[in-house]
Amino acid sequence: MLWEAKASASANYTTMKTPSSYKIDGEDLDKNSYRSITTGNINRPVILWKKGLKFSFGFNYTTEEEIEPILTMINNYPLYVKLKSPMWGTNGVVELQGYVSKFSTQMLRNRETGADYGELTFNFVQGKKVAGQWV
Repeated sequence: MLWEAKASASANYTTMKTPSSYKIDGEDLDKNSYRSITTGNINRPVILWKKGLKFSFGFNYTTEEEIEPILTMINNYPLYVKLKSPMWGTNGVVELQGYVSKFSTQMLRNRETGADYGELTFNFVQGKKVAGQWV
């Protein structure tokens, strides 16, 4: 299991298709950063937490039947997910609430075989800090 998702807090998790690619980005959220004109130091008040997470998923050579349930699931707000991440201890699974900020999908046809296949990419952005996350 790389990721599971559910549409509401009270729903059960569904194991989702394993992506072809999976990337984790951490980003500090700050407000009104500036450099002091007297000392040259950067003053950077952090909003919420450090290293808010964004997960990028890519699915290649998928059928329409494989893409449809993923698109249906990621259309929920908020979206609840369990994700494998090396940043969380021994079992490496974290449960997050967030949203899909961007997605792209296309259906293609193999010219040699005439078979249709699809590609899907999307970003899941963490919406709330979780226990044990950086302060």
